[in-house]
Amino acid sequence: MWQGQETDSVMTTQGQRAHQQHGGPGRKYVPVDEPVRVRTTNEIRSKYGRPTTDTTDASQDRARGTSAKVRGAADAAIEARSRLEERGERLRELNEKGDDLANEAAGFASLAHQLAQQQRNRKWWQ
Repeated sequence: MWQGQETDSVMTTQGQRAHQQHGGPGRKYVPVDEPVRVRTTNEIRSKYGRPTTDTTDASQDRARGTSAKVRGAADAAIEARSRLEERGERLRELNEKGDDLANEAAGFASLAHQLAQQQRNRKWWQ
């Protein structure tokens, strides 16, 4: 049975139906009973005159992809460390400012206490 013929007992795929509908002159007819063979990418490339890939190219591509991922992870780690150092610097600066503020507050409290003592010893008419 050939692809151009359609019977109830033969199930056709979408590609076969399209081939039946648009099969014009010069088209090859493949028997429907034969299994469809899946071609490799290298077979398709060689048919259309494109360079084929070797397994070494594929392994090199995988290695490039892996090294790109490693570089990405390393860059992310460097960026994280840089941000951590910046954060630590800001925290140190805030800690120093807090200490300075605490010292100034203690000096102000001491001055306020001295002034209160002077005002207690002073009489209201003075």
